[in-house]
Amino acid sequence: MQARDHVSTQRTVRDGCLLLADIPLDIIYLILDYLSLQDFITFTKVAKFCRGLLHHDIIWRRLYQRSTLPLPPGPAEWQSVSDLSDPLIKSTKVQINWPPNLSRPQIIRSRHIPINRDDAGFSVILDRWILVAGGSNVLCYDSHSTALEESAKVLINGGDGGRIQSIKSAWKAYADGRVAAFAAIYVEQELKIMRIIMASGEPSGAEIIVTRDLSSFRHLAPIIAAGLAMTLRHRLLIITLGSYGPDWETSERLIILDADTLRQYHIPKLASEAVPIIQSQDVTSVFETRTHLIKSRSTYTREAGWHSFLECFPIPPVNTPPEITILECSHQDQIHDIKLQTPFLIQDSLEGPQTGQISFTIGGLLLDPFRTNRPSLSVIDVCLEAAGGISCERVDILRMQNAGSLRLDSLNGHARGICQNATKPELTAFSFDYQPELTTFSWSEPIRIPEESYFRRKLVTFDAFGGTAYFDVTGTKSGRVVEILDFASDLKQSGEPARRGWSRGRGSSRTSSSRILYPPAR
Repeated sequence: MQARDHVSTQRTVRDGCLLLADIPLDIIYLILDYLSLQDFITFTKVAKFCRGLLHHDIIWRRLYQRSTLPLPPGPAEWQSVSDLSDPLIKSTKVQINWPPNLSRPQIIRSRHIPINRDDAGFSVILDRWILVAGGSNVLCYDSHSTALEESAKVLINGGDGGRIQSIKSAWKAYADGRVAAFAAIYVEQELKIMRIIMASGEPSGAEIIVTRDLSSFRHLAPIIAAGLAMTLRHRLLIITLGSYGPDWETSERLIILDADTLRQYHIPKLASEAVPIIQSQDVTSVFETRTHLIKSRSTYTREAGWHSFLECFPIPPVNTPPEITILECSHQDQIHDIKLQTPFLIQDSLEGPQTGQISFTIGGLLLDPFRTNRPSLSVIDVCLEAAGGISCERVDILRMQNAGSLRLDSLNGHARGICQNATKPELTAFSFDYQPELTTFSWSEPIRIPEESYFRRKLVTFDAFGGTAYFDVTGTKSGRVVEILDFASDLKQSGEPARRGWSRGRGSSRTSSSRILYPPAR
């Protein structure tokens, strides 16, 4: 650039260069779009003017838009610059070190919330707010608070009602900033589904939207309480009560609600219900993709071994007439490869550019019917064919020795998770990028956790992008507690140098229907 004075813009050019502080902000924003988060942080250390860019919320929003992380829940007015910057910086550090740069993620902090031995447990919404069922009330704790116990407030006051026997929650942050959060409690042979009222980004109350009388199932009360589950990924709020049965849907032990309109949908009894032989094992899951409600059912019999059925129901458009409440099955088939204990959605529904066929990817631990104590961590590609059939391709990634509870977080094929060892006070962390032609996978050395009451420690949920695990622990010196384990997000926080890098599984070519990667000898 030649040196000259631009009177109209009052810019100063010295020695043939425009001063950084004089470049229009919209140009600065465009330049920063080419920097990674780490490069941007380094750039802000150059000069005082650059440090000032840290206070521009538009820069942080643009960083979010080109990252794989969703915006923090809530509308824009809830979010300060620190609300935007802190989670992104923390999550990026976790992404760097979860898992390649550490032999094992370090546990840097353990926090506890005492709860009563007879309480129904807890659930977590927005990866922050802990809902504890205490007696007939639901208390809400802020896990980000430095004074955990003092942050408690009564979210639901049950008065003189019966003791809550189970609690589950689900939430969804929409692209426009809205947050939908729900809780389900099982109390006195009743199921109550509540919408959680959010005020300035935090729960402030709840309203009951659905009540179901389950007194006819009083003989199944312990099974229903233990098997209560609730999910919300896109539009459908899915609640299941207890283990699967032929009357699961007709008896209201499977409830499917539109989270916006609260319209209840039903699914018909189809081919997977018509197995003519007595089953010795039955594992059924219902989950949602962007385009379909999926019912996966695996049954085991001595006569025929495993049978897996998959049924797919297109989700009706938002403007569907209210009289339409029965979901119609578009695809169903008997599949040999789906035998997951709990399916986690790895890659949401995608439409093939040439074939127009819908495909999605799920993952989780395979069932272990022969009790080998070495179930595989597997991922399964599912393709909905034009003729109504379903094809699957399974890749067995890793044998998990003595695998117990597994929790997995994923976004657009990028997944992170932890698996609890059922016999030792250990966790294994893992991470993989799952793409159509190549899967890269890495896992940690065992992460040892405090042994006190380990065998009565239950992994409830895991925020992979924030590096926080929540456990329900009984039998400690303090009695029963909610235990929150925070993992190191960088080497400085952990206080210990990495002893050696994570062992990395090689990329697995996606050409055969089943493949397994074994960890190298340690």
